[in-house]
Amino acid sequence: MIDTGFFTQPSFDSLKTGLKNLGIAFTDITTIIITHVHPDHFGLAGRIKQLSPHTQVVMHRWESELVDSRYVHFFDLQEKLGAMLERHGVPHYDVSIFKSASMPTLDFVRVTFPDHSDWENLPVLQKRIAVMETIAHLENLRWESLTERTTRDDIIYYSLPRTSP
Repeated sequence: MIDTGFFTQPSFDSLKTGLKNLGIAFTDITTIIITHVHPDHFGLAGRIKQLSPHTQVVMHRWESELVDSRYVHFFDLQEKLGAMLERHGVPHYDVSIFKSASMPTLDFVRVTFPDHSDWENLPVLQKRIAVMETIAHLENLRWESLTERTTRDDIIYYSLPRTSP
């Protein structure tokens, strides 16, 4: 699976229904490749990992280095951001607003850490990738049928309909 969608009940339900329609259970997902750690790409990874502990989460090492600072020790990042804003002349009363601007995104991520971040040496990338809903971030996306040539061993890219802004 490539990317997971937001950690929200509608996103989870949509993914669960879509996988069921394909005859795939969460425990059938062997690998999740995270393209980047924004909530709409990474948010459900922790919940899927909880349901299927054998599932491997993979992301580039640059992204893996951001998980802790963005979603676990985010107060450190907020303080660094605030100090930088003040150094560059942002008025003190605005700094607190900017420092907390991304706090609501924490509710849309169930954190998990990657099992692999050696992007260049991933055996999973030797598999065929079946692409579904390649136009992300658009409303009213619909499921497209996978061809009969798609097997359970293929990687499926799934963009959640009506859940990505």
